[in-house]
Amino acid sequence: IEIEPTGASSAKIVWEWHQWDHIIQDFDEEKDNYGNVTSHPELIDINFSQSIDMDITHFNSIDYIEEHDLIVLSAHHYSELWFIDHSTTTAESATHEGGKRGKGGDLVYRWGNPQAYKNGLPSEQLSFLQHDAVWLDGLPSNGGNLMFFNNGDATIDRAYSTVDEIMIPIDENGNFELAANTMNGPISVEWRFQQDDFFSNVISGAQRLKNGNTLICEGMKGLLHEVTSNKETVWKYNLPLPIKMIFRAYRYPKDYSAFLGKSLHRLEIEMEY
Repeated sequence: IEIEPTGASSAKIVWEWHQWDHIIQDFDEEKDNYGNVTSHPELIDINFSQSIDMDITHFNSIDYIEEHDLIVLSAHHYSELWFIDHSTTTAESATHEGGKRGKGGDLVYRWGNPQAYKNGLPSEQLSFLQHDAVWLDGLPSNGGNLMFFNNGDATIDRAYSTVDEIMIPIDENGNFELAANTMNGPISVEWRFQQDDFFSNVISGAQRLKNGNTLICEGMKGLLHEVTSNKETVWKYNLPLPIKMIFRAYRYPKDYSAFLGKSLHRLEIEMEY
């Protein structure tokens, strides 16, 4: 949902999108939304979800691509990144038509796990239970325009994490080619951080800093570290006990607007360099 503030503690919903309006299933032709999953990559196969409960997708991040009026979602239980068109009206977002791209609220692109729409093999999966998909608009890049924490999945012999930066195949007008019966690219990453014993199977994230470095939150270990584009660690911090893990971390400059008019006090902590 997109909300517009109407007061200090109130707001109104001005736009919304529901994944339930864009479901497909090929299990029972007697039921709603029956169709050929392979031929409709713009729709979400409700039967694919890797969840064992009612939390079908488990969105864990959302980012807005202002330049193209797109929203990118991290669908954890599908091991995919989904792109939807924000230029639709709320009414159009519930359909398969309308908006700048003429697809309504259907997925205009998806990436990371072609098995989720029956167009690939396990060996072609590139995203694994990921978190924190961030569009790098206005930030230094190592060749890609989207970065995310690729958690990994020990159940399928991918018991390690990476921070990946990929180049999404989007044209200057903000359009993708989402073709049926094929796997969506890219098939390789532009930049990757990986090292021995780097593994957080859940939570975690990464932030690209203005100086080109990347702040990484290895959530399950309660470990923060900053690395250069050459993957050299320049700062590291372990959260003190009893804190054992952290969902995500961000670095804010001293002139950050939320700090204006506030008294800031330095917290002395031990840092490992």
